Amino acid sequence: MAGGPALISKIVPAAEILRALEELPDFLAARGYTECSVMHGWGSAQPVDALWKQTGIVVQALLEFVAAARERRDFVAGESDLYVDVVEPAAQFLFCHESDIHLKCEDPELREAFRGFLEKLGIAVSYAST
Repeated sequence: MAGGPALISKIVPAAEILRALEELPDFLAARGYTECSVMHGWGSAQPVDALWKQTGIVVQALLEFVAAARERRDFVAGESDLYVDVVEPAAQFLFCHESDIHLKCEDPELREAFRGFLEKLGIAVSYAST
C-alpha cells in the first residue's frame, strides 16, 4: 500500500493491543466499513504456508475471529502479527508481534481518525515514512 506516512504506536502491553482490537469493529463500522480481510503473520501458531493469506469476514465478526485465534494461539497479542485490511479507502491495520500497532493508509482523514482513536485509548503514536 503506497502513500502517506505510516502511523505507529509506542510499544504497548498486550492488554492495550487487545483493547484496541476490541474497539476496532466500532471504529470501522462508524466509518462505513462492513467487511474486512484478516491474516496472520510472524509469531502465529499457524503453519507457515497458511501465513499471510487473507480471509474475508464481516467487520462485526472481527471479535469472534480474534477470540478463536487467541484460543488456538494463532494470535498472541504482542507476540504475533494480526493484519486487518479494509478498502474504500484502503487501509491496513497491523497488531504487531513487536507489541505495537501500525496503520498504512493513503487517506489522511482515516489516518488522523485512527490516531485520535488510539490516543483516546491512551496509546501514543508517531509517524514514519513509508
